[in-house]
Amino acid sequence: MVGLRKLAGPYNSCSRSKVKGDFEKLFKSSALPVISNFKIRFISTKYYIVITRKNNALLSFLKIRAIINGKEIYPLPNSKPVVIPVDDNNPKVVITDGYHFTKPVELVYHHVHTYYFKVVCAIDDFQMTAGIALLSTCYLTGFFSGLLVLKLISFFPVLYFLFLYYIDKNEFIQLRAT
Repeated sequence: MVGLRKLAGPYNSCSRSKVKGDFEKLFKSSALPVISNFKIRFISTKYYIVITRKNNALLSFLKIRAIINGKEIYPLPNSKPVVIPVDDNNPKVVITDGYHFTKPVELVYHHVHTYYFKVVCAIDDFQMTAGIALLSTCYLTGFFSGLLVLKLISFFPVLYFLFLYYIDKNEFIQLRAT
């Protein structure tokens, strides 16, 4: 409790409720606690960006990161929101895994002080399941009937997925507002 009273400032000999109230004022005034060298420091920020990574089968294999203003890099864990404090207005946000990247999104803070985003993949789980089902049914039907056309049609989902992954890499990872 001695450490809390030292941080409270002029209330060194005060009661516990005044110290608690002082911390509540700091948190309500958009101060973000940062713990470094076993001391709690408060960084006052005006704006926040909250980014959540959707729990997707294809995204679970990638290390997704958010880059703010080309300088700050934040890793995005699965289904856990990441709160990013921003000091200045008009930050640029880019989501990447090292190979794929989104177009830079410039945020303008007028009335809203927090933006909420979700990182999604261009191929969601339903599309991937439907593509695998189409591939397997067309190929097995072509294999047992002997029709070459059905065997060739079965490769269209694979070609579509490869096109989205390698050729259209700007659209593979998407940043959507929630």
